[in-house]
Amino acid sequence: MNKRKRFLLIYILGVISISVPIAAADSPDAKELLRRFTEARKNFTSFIFECEATNTFNYPQRNWNGKRYSKLECRFDGNRGRTRNAMWGKVDIRSPNVSENQAHYTSDLWDGENYYSYNRGYRSDSGHVMLSRGKDPGGVPKAYKNRIKGSSIVPGQIMGYPRGDNGKRIDEVLDLAESLELRQEKLRGVDCYVIEAVVKGHGKYTVWIDPTHDYHLAKIHIHRKENDYFENRRAGKKDSIDMVFEVLHFEQIGDLWFPKQCKLKRTICDNGDCGTEDESINITNIVLNPDHDALKSFIPDDIPNGATVNIVAFPPSMEFTWQNGKVVDKTGRVIMDSKTKKPAGSTSEPKSKSQTKKHPTALELLDKYTQALESLRSIIVKAESTTEHEYRFSKNWNESGYRGVGDAGTSYKRTEFRTDGERIHLRTYHWGHISSMDSSVSEEQPMYICHNYANGQLYRHSAQTAPDARGFVMLNKPQYMSIQGDMDRFLTGYVIQTFERVDSILRRAESISVRPKTESVGGSDCYVIYAKTDSGRISLWIDPAHGYNVARAESRGTQGNLYYGRPLTRGQVVSSRIEHVRFEKIDGIRVPVEMDFTMDNQLGPGSFSRQKCHYKRTEVVVNPDHEALGSFDDPLENPENDPLLRNGTRIKMEGGLRGVWLNGKVVDKTGRVIADFRKNSGKAHKESDSDAKR
Repeated sequence: MNKRKRFLLIYILGVISISVPIAAADSPDAKELLRRFTEARKNFTSFIFECEATNTFNYPQRNWNGKRYSKLECRFDGNRGRTRNAMWGKVDIRSPNVSENQAHYTSDLWDGENYYSYNRGYRSDSGHVMLSRGKDPGGVPKAYKNRIKGSSIVPGQIMGYPRGDNGKRIDEVLDLAESLELRQEKLRGVDCYVIEAVVKGHGKYTVWIDPTHDYHLAKIHIHRKENDYFENRRAGKKDSIDMVFEVLHFEQIGDLWFPKQCKLKRTICDNGDCGTEDESINITNIVLNPDHDALKSFIPDDIPNGATVNIVAFPPSMEFTWQNGKVVDKTGRVIMDSKTKKPAGSTSEPKSKSQTKKHPTALELLDKYTQALESLRSIIVKAESTTEHEYRFSKNWNESGYRGVGDAGTSYKRTEFRTDGERIHLRTYHWGHISSMDSSVSEEQPMYICHNYANGQLYRHSAQTAPDARGFVMLNKPQYMSIQGDMDRFLTGYVIQTFERVDSILRRAESISVRPKTESVGGSDCYVIYAKTDSGRISLWIDPAHGYNVARAESRGTQGNLYYGRPLTRGQVVSSRIEHVRFEKIDGIRVPVEMDFTMDNQLGPGSFSRQKCHYKRTEVVVNPDHEALGSFDDPLENPENDPLLRNGTRIKMEGGLRGVWLNGKVVDKTGRVIADFRKNSGKAHKESDSDAKR
């Protein structure tokens, strides 16, 4: 390598790895930074998290390597906690490659009084419970209570509880250090504070704190060696653990940021037997401040009848059985009933008036939301939108026309949408980078689509607006028609990726609840509905100040959930979000007029579709006289309803007859009239079947 190239390489590497010591007078010192971290954690004391993880491991000396997969749910209210974990693949060195439907299952529950640890192996029908009761001598060991915090990625690493520190949060651990060194460094394009410390008996810590994202831990590196403790075990001469946890992507939830994708790398040496583990973690669902008591979050309802039970305070030889939520002995005598326990609050502090004020129920809020939607059932809207899209389909995609296709770009639309709740009329003008085949459509000659649905018949015309272009019209009678209007559907109740209005979906939800506290969205205190449905998990922020309309919505569907009527398969995840909704008062009705919509769909290996759209209604007419306006007139009878219906436009009639449009008639190649739609004929006139055949 010549000197110039060597210098350039050294310079580039130096720029990439550069870090800057913090010396500015207004910069926080390490203690102040940890105080800010601690203060920000108060926003994350009550939650439900769900995640999926893939762990790739290799222990050469044991001849053990492979992958294991897991799905984990964690619930926490600041005191009580629950984790449930299903694991499959190479679960342990003794097990075969376990399938997902035979997954190894574990759950840990601290309900504020008792601690339940349940374990069911892939070959076990009922499993085993280890129970520690608060009323027994010595009570529940503190280590059990802390296990919820420090035993896993969620909430452990994410919430600042490094595994191995006995449930101590990182600020508590670093408080034990003799000195803290602080610098500033860019991580994934964000300026982070970096704290370095050696804590006697714990190890060496390097912590990246991200002030842009609510002072979350963006990265943490811990190295433990001889004489350092991991939980209660002291490392020997040939023992060491090196762990690096890093957040790859944050997601905003309301006004708060939360880790969405993470990775964890561990190098473990146990008496010289060394191995590595690389884990990727995807947070699939986040609910902040849920109503845990309404959801029964801290009840051991996952333990099946017949599970064996040991109580920590009793000799191991004394074995009991779990039966309908009760622990019974061999004679059937009840030793403990988990159902009689009173709900335990997360703190002993008295609740404020705002906390004790009774919220409407989920169904009451749905009724009000339905009323808000019905008040806008009949409407005419003109709108404009800007959409950024990106998609890619693998070479194995099930639709041949899309295999190996990918594209990204920005497009623009003008739309007019009319509906009375049963009929629709939609016109769309679309330009910009629409697709890889239409990457530079001009605003002067946009792509055009006209839909008209009335009396069971759908009229669909697609065309280019160039003067010499001729479009194509299809007529048919669909078995089902969803009353949706392009992006406007997301403001008319179709807030997720389905053909069905969301209030109908939520009324048959598997579970539905209202969070105990309202959340501020756009300056308004909103009730938050959380539901588990056949279309996935849905959260709605209902805004009473704006007519009980939706101010924000989030949804996430996974395997088995419906996506536009079709069940998702393994590996497919669809999610969407509506936010930044703006309202106006029109004829005394609160009307949503502007929003941002985000969609991120993982459609299988190598296939995805993403979209970000800003949508704005520029004109709104509520309860118009559609009959007088001819809003849903058949464009073939009233061409004013389709300004681009020109002579020469190809027509495909219901039943398969084809022709072209000519002065109010559909004619075949010979000029013979197939159908006559001229107004002065009184009504459309079709030729007889024998004439059509000739």
